[in-house]
Amino acid sequence: MSCIIAPYMMAFSDGDNNTGGLFYLDSTINILFAIDIVLRFFTAYIDDDSLELRDDKIVSHTFSYFKL
Repeated sequence: MSCIIAPYMMAFSDGDNNTGGLFYLDSTINILFAIDIVLRFFTAYIDDDSLELRDDKIVSHTFSYFKL
């Protein structure tokens, strides 16, 4: 959603980007996305053999492609 809202706000805003409904919508979506990322690191992972893995090290290794 940010990829749609950010260019729109840059092109059509009056310079005060921190007000209005679009700013709050964009901020809410970004916060929910960050919460989702954190929760993914603390939930079980199902491997290729359909086994549920709950070890934090294995789960974090599974998502090691995601670098902050």
